[in-house]
Amino acid sequence: MKIDIIKPPQFENDSYLISIKNIQDFINLDLSKLDEYTKFKLHKFAEEDISLDGWEKFANTRPTMMNLSSKTDLAGSIYTYAAAQRNAPYKYKDIINNVRQLLEQGSRRTSVRIANSFPEYYDSENVNNEDVSCLNLIHYLKDSVKLIFRASDIQHELYTDIITIWKFFIEPIYHTNPTNVEIYACCAQNVQHLEELLELI
Repeated sequence: MKIDIIKPPQFENDSYLISIKNIQDFINLDLSKLDEYTKFKLHKFAEEDISLDGWEKFANTRPTMMNLSSKTDLAGSIYTYAAAQRNAPYKYKDIINNVRQLLEQGSRRTSVRIANSFPEYYDSENVNNEDVSCLNLIHYLKDSVKLIFRASDIQHELYTDIITIWKFFIEPIYHTNPTNVEIYACCAQNVQHLEELLELI
């Protein structure tokens, strides 16, 4: 696996673009070596569980978990659930199966929306602190995937995002076939940690 920083973030809230060649190196992922937060999030993705149960143990270490008491659920953060909500009537498994079919047809239209609507983003800032998605879009091609993030916390979330998205949205599509992934974030936080994070991958 080879990682290139095509566009590094220059300052807080700047954008970045990174490329990961052959992300299938994650196929031998040893879950016992993952941090507890990432393992817990993998479990929540698998269950499509948006409840707040269990997340309180991360409230002091993960900024996204610090305002749990003001939320009713994590519907934006659990992408297996969010994908189904944004792309109804398809369920998560329907989406995966249909992505495979479109790729077999050679389609360039295989885009899965995860983003909330603008009213939902607006309300989350001004009305109800609703949990909204940081991932906007997954675009699939024959042997590559593009991930587009609205926002990306490099220090606290990017590693977990890569692992969970690979496990539930990339590996089920491409299996062991070599696949390249590009990750673009419109707005990055904790930008000084990018090099350090990439050493973990």
